[in-house]
Amino acid sequence: MLASPQVIRVLYSPEAALSAADQQALNHQLLEAQRTDAAWALIGPLLGHEDGNVRFFGAHTASVKIHRDWYASPPTLPPPPLWRGTPPES
Repeated sequence: MLASPQVIRVLYSPEAALSAADQQALNHQLLEAQRTDAAWALIGPLLGHEDGNVRFFGAHTASVKIHRDWYASPPTLPPPPLWRGTPPES
């Protein structure tokens, strides 16, 4: 499951009547989606969404991906949009 705007909106909506277990399960699914290579492609659409919670999750996803995966972007995907140069030698 990828991070869909609908899931994000339900999880962060104050009107959602979710049990603690359901909240935890949805949050876990969203955090796992952030760890996938496909999460790079989610950032733009999430940032462009009209809902502030969805935009915030998109920004958080960008932060997570940059922090964890900046130099490990898979060769099948284009590099992150702000890619600058090559990674430093180890």
